[in-house]
Amino acid sequence: MPEETLLSELCKICHINPHKYCCPRCSARTCSLPCLKRHKQWAACSGTRDPTVYIKRAELATPRGIDHDYNYLTSIERQLDKAERDAEARGIMLDNGLPMENGWRIKRSHGPAKGEIFLKQAFQERRIVVDKAPDGMSRHKQNKTFWHKK
Repeated sequence: MPEETLLSELCKICHINPHKYCCPRCSARTCSLPCLKRHKQWAACSGTRDPTVYIKRAELATPRGIDHDYNYLTSIERQLDKAERDAEARGIMLDNGLPMENGWRIKRSHGPAKGEIFLKQAFQERRIVVDKAPDGMSRHKQNKTFWHKK
């Protein structure tokens, strides 16, 4: 009696050959390039890994999790550099006269928020280090902390 392979070990498209490849986007297992192309067409899958997909906390501290974050951040940096070079090639000025610090443009507001100077002084006196999230980040938007001076 010939040895039969399990259906889970076969290509998800042709169900004939054992799978060799895994789709980075949806983890569909395929045996060949034609099956991969058919999978992308049938499932409307781009085949590219989604860098914003949720990762469990336990997986974040692993080398794989760190590589995931590093690759995501470097891809954003590459896209920004490419967009900046493209804008310069088209003659578009991007800096709008904003000062630079460590390679980052600094947005200057009209001044500190009400009570912010007093709060910073209080933190410095107590040797408390506060790192504020950048304006566009979701944590910054969710933060409802305020200073109530009595």
